[in-house]
Amino acid sequence: MTAVAASTSIVHLVRQRATDQPEHRALVVDDGTELTLGEWLERAEHLARVLVARGLRRGDRIALVIDPGAWIEYAVANLAVYLVGGVGIGFTDRLGADTVDRLAADCDAAAVLRSAGVAGRDDPDRPWWGIDELTADRAGSDDLPDLPDPAAGDGTDRIAEIVHTSGTTGPAKRVAVTHGNLTFGRDSSGELFGGIESILCAVPPGTNAGHSALVVALTTGSRAHVLRSIDPDAIAAAVARDGIQHAILPPAAAAELVHSGATDRYDLTSLRALMFGSSAVPDSIVAALSQAIPTASIMIGYGSTESAPAFARRAEPAFGDDGDVERFRTAGYESLGAAGGGTEVRIVDDAGEPVAAGTIGEIALRSEAPRRFYLDVDERTAGVFAGDGWVRMGDLGVLDPDGTLRFVDRVAESIVSDGRRISSAQVENALMWHPGVRAAAVFAVPDHDRGQLAEAAVETEGDVHGEDLLAFLADRLAPADLPARVHVVDRLPRGVTGKVHKQVLREQYGRVRS
Repeated sequence: MTAVAASTSIVHLVRQRATDQPEHRALVVDDGTELTLGEWLERAEHLARVLVARGLRRGDRIALVIDPGAWIEYAVANLAVYLVGGVGIGFTDRLGADTVDRLAADCDAAAVLRSAGVAGRDDPDRPWWGIDELTADRAGSDDLPDLPDPAAGDGTDRIAEIVHTSGTTGPAKRVAVTHGNLTFGRDSSGELFGGIESILCAVPPGTNAGHSALVVALTTGSRAHVLRSIDPDAIAAAVARDGIQHAILPPAAAAELVHSGATDRYDLTSLRALMFGSSAVPDSIVAALSQAIPTASIMIGYGSTESAPAFARRAEPAFGDDGDVERFRTAGYESLGAAGGGTEVRIVDDAGEPVAAGTIGEIALRSEAPRRFYLDVDERTAGVFAGDGWVRMGDLGVLDPDGTLRFVDRVAESIVSDGRRISSAQVENALMWHPGVRAAAVFAVPDHDRGQLAEAAVETEGDVHGEDLLAFLADRLAPADLPARVHVVDRLPRGVTGKVHKQVLREQYGRVRS
């Protein structure tokens, strides 16, 4: 096995892994298609040479817009962009062609690569090329130009990807990811996950999470399983069919898995760990999944697009180990666990200075990895990347004396009523313990006398009314933390990754009360 430096270019790392383990099954789609490392590199090299023949050069920014079933096209095209020496910008087709075109223009993309399920577009500023059309004809490959010399300008400080934040608290921000950040802590042995054979990444292609699934497949010894549709039966069927040991689920998918009954219809006993990230997971969902899949421990990860690979992690032992559901009914703010390997955590005040243990402030994370950075420099982004490698998370939290990190609220979503802070996350967590609540969002509305009031919007099943939920909360929250109203809605407004857009709710219900 050939060693590779801890921080290297993704091209160097993938070439070395494909040389050492060409038959390793790296990516498996639930329709039976798959890629070995050797095949993945071979197909990507051909596409990359086609792109060079089309005029793309090192440093060009190249957008990829992908439909849900196009994992193989996405995987090959993403690696081809790296081989050209380009910068990848991934999008899901759920954004719509106009939005993709606008974001691609904002990033100064030279071209758009689209999967077969995405319609072409007549764009005078940049071509929209079909990935399948570029790769269909392998004849004449000998006449294609060579790829750029990977040793020339292939440093770890070059940008590999431009990713966009979720945009739940405002317009999405563009974050630059260097090769060194992307490959930090990984080497050609693929030992990052400690010998885990299979990981289900239940995320859509073209998203930040979808890109992370490709990185797992390319740079670790684990086999990444992916889905054409992120629905409960598809998740459970993949686990049962392939004996998957670990699964990474978005919180919204985890909640649907609980409510759908899929855990009763499939044999999920192969699972040893369920991992969640990207947003808070209600303790009621963690408890329900833990009981439904008693063989699996629960891992809740905390990080951000900006701070990666820095993270914190809360680990819950498998329910079968103790059978104690009460341990999920934690008092106070939600535990995020402790800092992960190579990560430091602290709580800071408005000026960025550390505060004492037990004091509410803004969470900041730091790791030894090369930092990401914003391409947008304005009042929204100023101060996020602080001095000495610290990244301010935009979240309020508390750090206990024992090092446990607790989440209070998003800074942008915190509610202050009569001078008292109300944690929207804590109220949501309490609402989710009601058996008739499928999803909940708590948000601020303006009030003439108190400044702000808390209100809630919930998705329910069965005959559940707002008054019922207020009575339910009265036994679980302090009177000052109770929402003024609970609105029962058919569907909460969500983005493409399932995160709730509370700004839509604030605009809908936010008339000033007097």
